[in-house]
Amino acid sequence: MIITTEYKPEYRDDVVALVQEFESEFFGEFGLEINHETFDQAIDAQKYSSFLLLNDGRVEGLLSGQLQHGFGLKGLMWQEVIWYVRKPYRKHGVKLLKAAMKSLKAQGVKAVIMAHLANELGSRIGKVYERYGFKPLEMHYIRRFD
Repeated sequence: MIITTEYKPEYRDDVVALVQEFESEFFGEFGLEINHETFDQAIDAQKYSSFLLLNDGRVEGLLSGQLQHGFGLKGLMWQEVIWYVRKPYRKHGVKLLKAAMKSLKAQGVKAVIMAHLANELGSRIGKVYERYGFKPLEMHYIRRFD
C-alpha cells in the first residue's frame, strides 16, 4: 500500500539508502557527489520539512527542503533540496508532491520552490511542475574549481 507521511526518525536508514541511490543515478553526470560528512546534519536540519513515500513501510521516495523567509516574498517559503523516487514508484511521485504542498500550506508556508536537474528527466519534470501551477523562476549553473 502506497502512503505519504512526514519524516520520522525510524525511517532514517531507508532515507540514507535512498539518497545514495539518487547520488549514483544522477550526480555522476554532473561530477557531483553528496558530502557524507555533513549529510547527518542536513537530515536533522530538514527533518521537519521532509516528506516520504512509503510502500508497505519501506521508504520509496523522498521530498525534502528548507523552510526560510523568502527574498522578495513576505512570509515563509519552502525550497526543495532533493526529490527522488525509486524507478518502480515514480508514477507516485506527484502524490508525494501534492501531500507535501498540502502539509506546507497548512503550516503557513506561502510559496514552494522546486528545482530539477538539467538533463532529459529534468525537462520532463519541469513540465510536471508547470502542470501543477509552478512557474519557471531562474536557472542555476555550476562551475567547479578543482
